[in-house]
Amino acid sequence: LARQAFAKVHRQFGGHLRLFVCGGSALDAELHSAFGRMGFVVSEGYGLTETSPVLTVNPPDGGKPGSVGKALSGVELDIRDVNREGIGELWTRGPNVMSGYLNNEEATSAVMRDGWFRTGDLCRFDSDGYLFVVGRVTDTIVTDSGKNVYPDEVEARYKDLPNVQELCVLGMPSATGSGESVHAVIVPNFASAPDFDPSTLQRTIRKTIAGVGDTIPSHQRIQAVHFWEQELPKTSTLKAKRAEIRDRLLEGEGAEGHAGRGRTASVKEMPASPEELTDAQRFIYELLARVTQQPRSTIQPESSLLLDLGIDSLMKLQVIYELESGFGLRCPDETMMALSSVRDVLTWVGARRLVSERAGTGKSWHSMLHRSTTVDTNGGESVNGRTIAPLRWAARGSLSLFFNSYVRVRAEGVRHIPANGPFILAANHASHLDSASVLTAVGGRRRVWVAAAADYFFNTRLKSWVFERLFDAIPFDRHAEGIVGLRRCIEILKREDGLLVMPEGTRSLTGHMQSFKIGVAVMAIEAKAPVVPVRIDRAFNLLPKGQLFVRPGVIRVAFGPPVTIDEYETVEDITEQYRMYQDMTEKIQARVKALGDGHEVKSELET
Repeated sequence: LARQAFAKVHRQFGGHLRLFVCGGSALDAELHSAFGRMGFVVSEGYGLTETSPVLTVNPPDGGKPGSVGKALSGVELDIRDVNREGIGELWTRGPNVMSGYLNNEEATSAVMRDGWFRTGDLCRFDSDGYLFVVGRVTDTIVTDSGKNVYPDEVEARYKDLPNVQELCVLGMPSATGSGESVHAVIVPNFASAPDFDPSTLQRTIRKTIAGVGDTIPSHQRIQAVHFWEQELPKTSTLKAKRAEIRDRLLEGEGAEGHAGRGRTASVKEMPASPEELTDAQRFIYELLARVTQQPRSTIQPESSLLLDLGIDSLMKLQVIYELESGFGLRCPDETMMALSSVRDVLTWVGARRLVSERAGTGKSWHSMLHRSTTVDTNGGESVNGRTIAPLRWAARGSLSLFFNSYVRVRAEGVRHIPANGPFILAANHASHLDSASVLTAVGGRRRVWVAAAADYFFNTRLKSWVFERLFDAIPFDRHAEGIVGLRRCIEILKREDGLLVMPEGTRSLTGHMQSFKIGVAVMAIEAKAPVVPVRIDRAFNLLPKGQLFVRPGVIRVAFGPPVTIDEYETVEDITEQYRMYQDMTEKIQARVKALGDGHEVKSELET
């Protein structure tokens, strides 16, 4: 059908094209899916010159976007030194593997072990035996906290940045001296923004990066940006030479005014000396230095709160609270979201006088999470006095019919859903079928609201009306600060209703669970609500990201024992609170993962 629908496109390729085979550099999963939707067969493979060169390839009748397929006949693959995420270095052997480098015993001994060749690539297998390449061993970034960050994955997170011609993610020595920080080298596309001068374009790119950072796990966020004014050095397969770029940055070639090679995003504009600062300005600089635990001298007016100082949404709450207390201010949500640099903060405070050297002793920064929002109090059950209950029944009834016929839901552990009081359902997320599957499994036991991406489900008036009025969806802006979304969710929980959240923030491209964000723990502790872990299996097989049509099959929805907040207390110290949030988030994620043990994701067609 797709070949007929896109017959004109096929004719552009001659009309008889049987297969696309892709190798060399990684193929974007979205591009793979796009060609598949037009009826083209795309088969991505992987290998090295030392392996003659192909090791794996996607079968034409069963390719997976993002994967490089399965091993060829006679090729043995083994992933060694596997971490908790199932990622390790790929070793291989077979008749296609070289015996060694010519006249270079030292290089040969470095990569050959008893006939096994060390590829130097970090990979993982999925439950169907498909191989996914994550990155290079030498490129892995190990953060201060011991987290492994893979540059290729981070680049995929930021791949759609506007006005960016090239992006390279790499690790640079951390300021603490123990570990590395995630840095990005960017070549701006000045042609795409002819009305912007270089500094304005750089600020625009930095703000966009900060917005994306709020939607992904904290360890994958870009913490510093360097702007390069020429094309990045690349290999013959057009991959950026990270080691060479890193060396240039360490040698100062990425710094402003050095050989014209590049320019870092940090403006070398020192603020006025401490003696020249006003009391208000001194308070702001000292506050930022204390919250970020950075030297006062490193904080510049153009420093980005997120990228340079590491101030995320929750840390910003602490900063705003102390500024409100110190200057007797009230910060509207729109202003809070617009504060992205130190200069923005200085401008907002302006010439106001300092009324208190320390934060007030009354309400704490937690109170900012409990400010009122504009959540529809009747849940969309009436509009202008007219009930829309029949429409809600019809919409939900149709959904229930679909999930009890063409797609079926098998619910397990529903007894763990609290009979009364507020509760949070925290589920893994790999398909657009996830929310409806959970709601079907819950049935009419409790009223459950759904935290939904504002940029996807509320980007038109019609979609906003349908999802908010008929399906109790709450808009959650993933690209802003996230504070307003947290408030909306907390307000729902205060009404003692249920709330469904997907702590991963976005759908998984592979079906494997991503890191949970701490927002779920923030909501639970602030609203004093237990968190019920929810595991969704096989929804990815029926409707993965990029696929248009739903396959028939059975989706498993399993509920586990709630994670309660009994052992967690609200404290005033932001650092200690972060540890609590992180600890609870990790516990929730572990519970969700455990619910899937023994229930590997597999194709419904095979079943």
